[in-house]
Amino acid sequence: MVLCDTNIFIELFRNNQTIIEELNSFSAENICTSAVCMAELYLGAIDKKELNKIQHDLAGIHLFQIEPVISSTALQLMFQYVSAHKVPYPDFLIAATCLHHNLELYTLNKRIFVLFPE
Repeated sequence: MVLCDTNIFIELFRNNQTIIEELNSFSAENICTSAVCMAELYLGAIDKKELNKIQHDLAGIHLFQIEPVISSTALQLMFQYVSAHKVPYPDFLIAATCLHHNLELYTLNKRIFVLFPE
């Protein structure tokens, strides 16, 4: 499965053809995201109409919740990487979700996620 980062969905909603083509190359059942990404999308919605559109458009995508083991892994990653790099906590949770569930991450934010083990 491929976990799509928040920026992938933002570009999808902006009709970025490169992102649309890339997403179309995956089978729909192999696309997923995390509760962290969904929360970031909700926070970025400009109004209730856009919030409802996000919820509707992503309703069929598998959503990974933040489990205790993911929180623990995120904290371990923070301990390991936070002093050398300015990585936001949500990105640690996304990386931990991918590591815990053995997911590939699809992101445009290579600068941060290149730090973490595969």
